[in-house]
Amino acid sequence: MIHILHISQHPGPHFTEILQRLESEVHNTLWDNQASLEDQQIIHAHSWLDDGPVALELSEKLGIPFVIAFTLDEISHIKKLSLTLHPQWVAILKQAAKIILPHPDFAHQLEQALSDNLADIIFRKTLTIYQPIDPYFLQHLHLHKPVALVHTRLLYVAQNPHYKADLEFILKAVKKIQHQHLDIQLSVANVSNDPEVRQTAAKLNLSVMDAEDIATRAEIYRAHDIVAMTGTHLRSTQYFAEAISQGLPVIYSKHSCLDGVMPDGGVCMLEKEDSSHLSDKIMEISQRFATIEQHLSSLHPLNRFNADEIYREYLRIYSISHSLHNRDSRIQ
Repeated sequence: MIHILHISQHPGPHFTEILQRLESEVHNTLWDNQASLEDQQIIHAHSWLDDGPVALELSEKLGIPFVIAFTLDEISHIKKLSLTLHPQWVAILKQAAKIILPHPDFAHQLEQALSDNLADIIFRKTLTIYQPIDPYFLQHLHLHKPVALVHTRLLYVAQNPHYKADLEFILKAVKKIQHQHLDIQLSVANVSNDPEVRQTAAKLNLSVMDAEDIATRAEIYRAHDIVAMTGTHLRSTQYFAEAISQGLPVIYSKHSCLDGVMPDGGVCMLEKEDSSHLSDKIMEISQRFATIEQHLSSLHPLNRFNADEIYREYLRIYSISHSLHNRDSRIQ
């Protein structure tokens, strides 16, 4: 049984369930519990900038390996910071046994900030683990009926500060389709129950639905045909996974956090941020929905977002890190 010291000074909501599962299998010690450090065999730092320095210090003090996980917020730091000016942050990445990223685009952004030599060192031990979605969506999988060109119900999930620009962009595509005398309606799912989102949707004459509740959100997905998650500013894969669990095709942008999630996502991926391209994509999906649904079903039961599978992946990472450390210690 491997003893894990979890360092999380600002714990996020998405890891809570995973941590509870781990506590049933692994002897875990939260940083706040002041457990005996001598008993620990691996350190898991739950963020790079906040928890990483503590993990590095304890790893060197105790002679045990550590695993580092990036938070979603830290991608903004990667874009702004020059890592050459922060040797400790580089040292954390170099000395970590494993580096866990929250989505595929994170690797692309991280690579841009690293030298080629450093990138080669770091990406040998990097892997992606998605945020788990609520089990409700996995327990209530839904196969959607084919999309009808005569009446397409398009949904936008307002989940980031750029929702106004997103809505304007999507509306341009919607109007292009309407000019072809085809019926298409755009609605907004307000997942944070933000009054500003409601006001913006009202000004644009769009239907808006508060979607903070999980069951309500599932019903909203099922009442629509296609979800548009355009733009490269998205940080979370949560609503993408929820939507495809309900059988919906999701249009997403190239080089966004959703790029690379699907094994074959070319059908739903928006190559360029152009309203004409988006309108063409909506039309293509409407015409090819049966084929696209086969691609979506390849992810069922969405194991990449399933807390049960994610928890097993963490156990595997801990075991590998522990074994590699013991092997290297013997070699030395």
